Amino acid sequence: MKKSISLFVLLAVIALSKTAYCTIVGQLSTCPGYTLLVHDSTAAGVSSGGSWTSSNPSVATVMLSFGQITSVSPGTTIITYTGSSGVSTAVFTVNPAPAPITFTTLHVCTGSTISLSHPTSGGAWTSGGAGATVTSGGTVTGVTANATVGISYTLSPGCRSSVVVTVDPATAFARIETQVCPSGTGTWVGYPSGGTWSVSSPSVATIDPATGVMTGVSVGTSMVTYQISNACGLVSDTAVAKISGTLELPDFHYAIWSTGPDMRPGETMSLSVLSQYAGGTWTSSAPSIASVSAYAPYTMWGNVTAHSVGSANISYTLSNGTCPTVSLVKSIDVSNDCISGKAIFTSGDPGVVKVWLIKYNPVTHLLTAVDSAKIGGINQFTFGNVGTDSFRIKVSYDSLAAGTGAQPTYHNSSSYWNSASVIYHTSGVDDTGKNVVMMYGAITAGPGFISGDVTTGANKGTADYVPASGVLVFCVDNSTGAIIQSAYTNASGHYSFSGLPVDKTYRIYPEELNYLTTPNPVTLTSGTTSMTAAHFQKHSVSLTITPLLSYAGDVMSKMDISVFPVPADRVINIQWPQAASSYGHIEIADVWGRRVISKATDAAKGTEAVDVSTLSAGVYFLTFRSATVSYTTKVEVL
Repeated sequence: MKKSISLFVLLAVIALSKTAYCTIVGQLSTCPGYTLLVHDSTAAGVSSGGSWTSSNPSVATVMLSFGQITSVSPGTTIITYTGSSGVSTAVFTVNPAPAPITFTTLHVCTGSTISLSHPTSGGAWTSGGAGATVTSGGTVTGVTANATVGISYTLSPGCRSSVVVTVDPATAFARIETQVCPSGTGTWVGYPSGGTWSVSSPSVATIDPATGVMTGVSVGTSMVTYQISNACGLVSDTAVAKISGTLELPDFHYAIWSTGPDMRPGETMSLSVLSQYAGGTWTSSAPSIASVSAYAPYTMWGNVTAHSVGSANISYTLSNGTCPTVSLVKSIDVSNDCISGKAIFTSGDPGVVKVWLIKYNPVTHLLTAVDSAKIGGINQFTFGNVGTDSFRIKVSYDSLAAGTGAQPTYHNSSSYWNSASVIYHTSGVDDTGKNVVMMYGAITAGPGFISGDVTTGANKGTADYVPASGVLVFCVDNSTGAIIQSAYTNASGHYSFSGLPVDKTYRIYPEELNYLTTPNPVTLTSGTTSMTAAHFQKHSVSLTITPLLSYAGDVMSKMDISVFPVPADRVINIQWPQAASSYGHIEIADVWGRRVISKATDAAKGTEAVDVSTLSAGVYFLTFRSATVSYTTKVEVL
């Protein structure tokens, strides 16, 4: 009897060792709503080949053939794995979820804060993105407008409650998607969405307050207002709605691989309009000379291919169903009598630049731009049907603000027309490779500032000066000859350069086609960091530009001109003794040369009051100028 009992125990032990040979490995507790993976100890990773079960699926479920557990509700359940090597079990616990986060609002303005709280202490606050931050006390700060950020509060053993906070923008933005004609419609888009629309002139256009759909009534303009209330308050934007009698198209823009303005047989060019004018059709007046096809699916791009010598008009025609049809036309010359090359930029993204073909006139002995084009991408240009003559090529950005970077440059690499390489072209000869290697200004930093004016007229009391606008002015390092900056004179003939190192001498050089320039050297020191009277006179008869070292009025004692009170609070008074029947001009510029006040006056009065109450406190430069006076002084505004 004892022997049979011992045999039974032995068999049971053997059976138990076969069925309980492995264990379940992995995280065995979590919070409601989470999914995780476990495996048996005989597998290197996720178990396969066996089956998984949960004793209480209301607490947690497990995939039958895969150790993926999904927690459902707080409690415990037995997870069982049955495989070829035996059976293993483990207790899986689903911990209670924390209470919800308490809040008054889940919207916060950029730069402002809201407070979140939780009834259970001891947890940790975290932010799920850079759009908003949260402190250990639950204070949320909005950082990025229009961001949505998850904010969580985590308690041991890792369960958390979360909310989503929206960062509202402090500004609104409104724009129209399409052009609108009378009886036509167009949709306005507002940011952020959800606001309301209104118009100032319903007789010109009406607008749906909720959708932003505008209906044209009559030709004219109306102010459109978009406003929305958010955590920042009532934010709004206004824009002008123009109801036109016809569609409006801008000039062609050259697309990324285009050449221009002319072509050789076999060359291709891409023309484009702005994306908001997509949907038009491309046609050619002479497809055998130059054909065109839309670049699907971007209908605002048209691919032009040159086939034979001749001329063709490439047209882009647009209609939106309510406005009359309008066409934009570009004439393409296809020729074997060409001058071509590239604008080569050694650094930076050139974007769209303008290139000029400049021709010498043997009768007038003057240079004249006879053709031009805007090019982009590979910046290749082709001028056709040029004939036998001598030419120069110039490349520049279409508009150039004062600063550093690529400077206007002639072929081959010159800043000035009189030192540019001349292209002696013979009709029928294909001149290729006439590249323009762009020159660059130096990147500088310093307190130095130089400004002045370029004017025409006598400037000596016989006539009022006339501003020379659009004159290119270079700032050159006098010792090295390197270009530092360049700028164009504005409508008042004024230019300025800032951010210049001091204890250096600069050569200021106005450059204009056909004019010979005498540079003006300007020395800046640590004691004298600015020079605001580097003026030039443009002589149209002698075709020269020379430094205007003194106006007639400059010889007058500065004691003869009074500027008071200094410092000034509300008004600065100017008095001058030489009354003259001529135009006078007063301007006030900040230390960076930016004009903040510009005012015309009758120089015969001999006095003028300038309101400076709108200016910020600081130091400014006041200039008074007439036909007989040019005077600059430093003033302080309280």
